[in-house]
Amino acid sequence: MCGTSSDLNRISQYCELRLYAKGPFDSRPSDMIAIVASKTSWSKFAVDAALAKGRLAHRDTTAITGTYTARLAPGIYAGVGLSYIHNPTSITHTPQTEHALNLLVSTLILF
Repeated sequence: MCGTSSDLNRISQYCELRLYAKGPFDSRPSDMIAIVASKTSWSKFAVDAALAKGRLAHRDTTAITGTYTARLAPGIYAGVGLSYIHNPTSITHTPQTEHALNLLVSTLILF
């Protein structure tokens, strides 16, 4: 999916691709693997305004996330994932914030 917005918004375009696989192993038919890739393009006006103020700025942010969710029991799920983000901040950044690597851990209980 890809969408655009007007020149008045900080985000000029957002694109996302999602892939899911349910039951990736015969022995785990209720588990799920997900891969999500996204790209956010920042408004030319917002980037130019940040540059005019002498700030470090980037024009887009790219992320890819992979997760594995396991069904532990009826209604109980646990997930683990890894997410890499290039330019994790919106528009302005410091040299230390060019990349981010996040470990994702979650539990879900349905009742």
